[in-house]
Amino acid sequence: MSNEGIFEYKTKNNNEIISRTDFQAGGLVLFNGRTYSHRVAEIRLSKLPRINAILTYDCHPDHRLSDYVL
Repeated sequence: MSNEGIFEYKTKNNNEIISRTDFQAGGLVLFNGRTYSHRVAEIRLSKLPRINAILTYDCHPDHRLSDYVL
C-alpha cells in the first residue's frame, strides 16, 4: 500500500467492497459517485496536500448541487 491514498467503493445494495485502488500522488480516479458508495482514506504519512476536483454536469443552466459546488 502507498502512503498517498486508498480509494474504495461498493454498490448501494451490497456492503462488500467492489474495488480498492491504491494510488500515488498525481493519481486520477473516475467513477459515478451517485451510483457508488465510496471513501478515501485520510492522508497519514505524506506531507503533500490532497486536492479533489469534482466535475458535475446538469441539463439546466446555473443548477447547483450543493453549497460546496461552485
